[in-house]
Amino acid sequence: AFTKFESDETSPCTSLGPTGHSLPITVENHVSRFSNLVLITVFLLEHELAMKEKDNDIAKERERKEAEIAIAKERERKEAEIAIAKERERKEAEIAIAKEVTEREREKEQQITAREKIAADKENEAARQASSESRPASPASFQ
Repeated sequence: AFTKFESDETSPCTSLGPTGHSLPITVENHVSRFSNLVLITVFLLEHELAMKEKDNDIAKERERKEAEIAIAKERERKEAEIAIAKERERKEAEIAIAKEVTEREREKEQQITAREKIAADKENEAARQASSESRPASPASFQ
């Protein structure tokens, strides 16, 4: 039931050479193949390392840009706060000036009103004096 392999000398340990013919596997061929596998493995590891470094560089660049954006946003926020504070100070100054102007106008109106009252009082006093001097003496005063 078992089929026996017909073996020639090269069959169990053969390899295809560059021309496609079978070559016996020698120690040099094993070393050469192992050396090629090592070189391929080293290449793949170096490639993987290079890709990781590239990914790290990309991540660092992204972090740097995010930090720049954060700094720019913070600068804009501070500038906005300063602008708001300056605007508030300007409005407060305008209000203070308006209050001062209003107070001065009120004081001037009070002075004008006081002068008018004094003038009116003087006129009334003069009119009273004039009327008392020009009045004939009352009959009761003669008695």
